[in-house]
Amino acid sequence: HLDRRNVGGLGYLVHGWPFEPPVLVNADDPAVVAQGRLAPCQECRQSLIREALDQVARKPFDPHDELLEIKMHVLFLTMFAPIMPEGVWQSLLARFLEVQFKGTKHFFVRRRCWPDSASVLQTVQGKFMKLAIVIATMWHSGLVLVSYNPNLARWSATHIAFAWFVAIVVVLCLVNVLSMCFRRSVTPSRPETSSHELTPM
Repeated sequence: HLDRRNVGGLGYLVHGWPFEPPVLVNADDPAVVAQGRLAPCQECRQSLIREALDQVARKPFDPHDELLEIKMHVLFLTMFAPIMPEGVWQSLLARFLEVQFKGTKHFFVRRRCWPDSASVLQTVQGKFMKLAIVIATMWHSGLVLVSYNPNLARWSATHIAFAWFVAIVVVLCLVNVLSMCFRRSVTPSRPETSSHELTPM
């Protein structure tokens, strides 16, 4: 069993493919073929075994790691966009191209993972985005009121803290309102059920 912990770098490159050519046992036994345990075509059987060995030799595709990479990219853009805004478009373009090739990476480069429910990933991603919005609001408000404020020397600490708190509350309320409006526009409206439809026959 080859995995990321078992592949040995230069030794793996020197020895090459670790599996010998597959040998079919009882390939011509009509009883075995009739039971459906083997495909009737010898080339099909060998191709199936080779594909299974190819999957074993690859590193597994982990959706959690892929989602973590996207989260790190969101935080990177959130924190460094005010400092170097010209790099936002290049970073977004690179991320867009990378996401488009996730399917190719899953099916042809990495080992295919076992399908599972995506409810946990969706819940964690939603909570992360909400937390990222709060952190981004605090970060950008602090930059505007502290780092980029020409009148900072004339403001007291209480004045700065109060202005910072008000700015955070206002921006979060605005983001919440926009999010609610977006959800209402995206969520399809359910048709109303008339009274005669609920009456039993």
